[in-house]
Amino acid sequence: MQEMSKDKKIVVGLTGNIASGKSSVAKYLESLGYQVIYADDLTHDLYIHDESFKEQIIDLLGPSILTDNQIDKSKVGAIVFNDKDKMKALEKMIHPLVLKKSLEMIESMNGLIVFEVPLLYEASYDKYCDKVIFVAIDRQIQLERLMSRNHLSKEEATARIASQVAQEEKMHKADYVIHNNMDLEHLYNQVDLVVKKIVGEYDG
Repeated sequence: MQEMSKDKKIVVGLTGNIASGKSSVAKYLESLGYQVIYADDLTHDLYIHDESFKEQIIDLLGPSILTDNQIDKSKVGAIVFNDKDKMKALEKMIHPLVLKKSLEMIESMNGLIVFEVPLLYEASYDKYCDKVIFVAIDRQIQLERLMSRNHLSKEEATARIASQVAQEEKMHKADYVIHNNMDLEHLYNQVDLVVKKIVGEYDG
């Protein structure tokens, strides 16, 4: 773990398109001792614990998204990944709540803080980050991983990939790009190099 001065704080946004491997990068950084805020975990907490939020989602998408009286995220995904208007409406509900909680967590932390957000640019969370790392992946590998991970057909996986802003557009905005087309050792080596550069810049 690259050490930073205790009195310094740097927020590193970590993002990438669906099935790119950004979570693998986040978990690796966490294993090294860095503090990681997972936006998806905060979103999951909303689904489970925020009754007002749950009611708004049911109003938006209908009661069919419930399983055993709980919101079924797979059912939510099946709807919104095929309906851009509903996707935008759902994101408009989620993003401010997740940002509020994230900023509260960041305020209480020091050192290098990793902010893992799938829709970092779409939600404009990047303006709260000092640096951004983007995890890129070859389209065919991405498709195969998504099909396997989420048990989707090729058509379903293709639709989910197509629903997101093209990764090439985001790569140009990021400070660092990590390519996840090989094994974990290769991925982790890239992460180590990037973190060393970031810490060196702020603690040099």
